[in-house]
Amino acid sequence: MKNYYDILGIEFESNLSEVKSAYRKLSKKFHPDLNPNDKFFEKMFKDINEANEVLSDVNSKQKYDKILGLYQNRYKNVDQTLEEIENQIKKEFDELLKKKEEEIKKKFWTYDQHKKEEERIRKEQENKKRKIYFEQLKAEQHNLKNEKTRIAKQTSDFRKRIIENEKRITSIQNRISEIGSILNPDKLRFDSNSKNPEDKNYNFNFDSEKNIKTLLDKIKTNIVLQKRERFLRSLLNYCKSKSMSAKFASENPELTQFIINSKFNNNEFSKIYKKLGSQTVKIDKFESKLFDYIN
Repeated sequence: MKNYYDILGIEFESNLSEVKSAYRKLSKKFHPDLNPNDKFFEKMFKDINEANEVLSDVNSKQKYDKILGLYQNRYKNVDQTLEEIENQIKKEFDELLKKKEEEIKKKFWTYDQHKKEEERIRKEQENKKRKIYFEQLKAEQHNLKNEKTRIAKQTSDFRKRIIENEKRITSIQNRISEIGSILNPDKLRFDSNSKNPEDKNYNFNFDSEKNIKTLLDKIKTNIVLQKRERFLRSLLNYCKSKSMSAKFASENPELTQFIINSKFNNNEFSKIYKKLGSQTVKIDKFESKLFDYIN
């Protein structure tokens, strides 16, 4: 009896993958085209293909393993093993007879029976395709969920970094202003050589400065009442001296960005301060009117 495992050069316990790998290597090595007119290589190539045909199929491999085991006296209960082999052969034979019987019956089917069978086969194929399609969709859904989670985390990390950087920029700007105040303690609030020197005759009035009223309405719309007065105070200080409280900046990063990025048109307030110049009393009256309006 041929030992197909020896022919392929593999162990008795080898799995189907190892059988396939050994067959590929040996079939290339002993192919007759590489050794024409050599009977030894022709015989080896034939045995290699025969071994692969038997061992590459699960059912035929199981049956062959039992027969090989009997041949090598590896079974204690020979009768039981022979019975198992016989039952397996009978099962395969019964399945073959059943298949042949179905084929013979089909030859005598009516037209309607053939149509029903075609419809059954069509539905069966559609169900298989649908099952494969659904499995693909489930796999795609799983991958998309993982990708969504990964992108969401990346986005969250980016946002945190942006907020941290904005806070740091604000902190740096505030420190620069503080250092400037220390280095230049006697510097006037506004340059006396400015193109817009203070106007001694100017008195703030909402009717003559309608832009200011519009900006205050905008603040009332966008800033909650609890933070409105503190925000306006920081905005006015920034327009007067380009400085801001470090505490306000750290506690209110979004409001700080509104001020720095001139969301409420800081230039309009700055123009008023330039007109008022160093007139402290008028400045106090101007600011008082603003706070009264927003409250």
